[in-house]
Amino acid sequence: MLNSPLPEAEKRTSRLADEGATVVSAGTVTTAWTLPVTVFYLLSNPETLRKLKEELYTAIPDPTKSTPVSELEQLPYLTGVIQEGLRRSYGICTRLERIAPDETLLFNDGKKVWKIPPGTPCSMTSILMHRHPDIFPDPFAVDFGRQFGSSPKASERQFAALAAAISGSVA
Repeated sequence: MLNSPLPEAEKRTSRLADEGATVVSAGTVTTAWTLPVTVFYLLSNPETLRKLKEELYTAIPDPTKSTPVSELEQLPYLTGVIQEGLRRSYGICTRLERIAPDETLLFNDGKKVWKIPPGTPCSMTSILMHRHPDIFPDPFAVDFGRQFGSSPKASERQFAALAAAISGSVA
C-alpha cells in the first residue's frame, strides 16, 4: 500500500490505522448479534430446528470429515436459516448509502416516477427494507423458508444485510 499510487494523504499512519481498525472490527458486532438471534428463533421453533438438522444430517453423513463450503451453500434450508437470521438481526442500522455514478435511477412511489440524477447519494436503513411487506410478506414473522420460494421478490439485491457485498453499486 505504501508503494501504491494512492495520494500521500491516504497513506498517512493515522489513516492506515483507521482502515486497520475497520477491517478488524467490521462484522464483529453484527456477527455477535446475528448468531444468538438466529439460535433464539431456531430454539423457539422445534419444527424449524428439526428441519435444519435433518438437512444437515443428510448433507454431512460423517461429521468428522470436512464438508466443502460449496456443498453447504447448496442447502436450501440452511441458506434460508442464515438469510432469515441476518434479516431479523438487522446488522448495521445506519443508512446504507449507494451512488449510481453513470446512470439515472428511476424510483416509483406508486404515484409518480422520480428521476434521480447520476452521482446522487441514495440511502435507506436495513430495518426499513427488511420490514417492507412488498419485499418480505408478513415481515415481522420469522419464516426460514421465505428466501427460497415463498417470496421471489426477496432477492439478494433487496436483501440489505448483504448489501455491503454489493460495493460500488446501487443495491
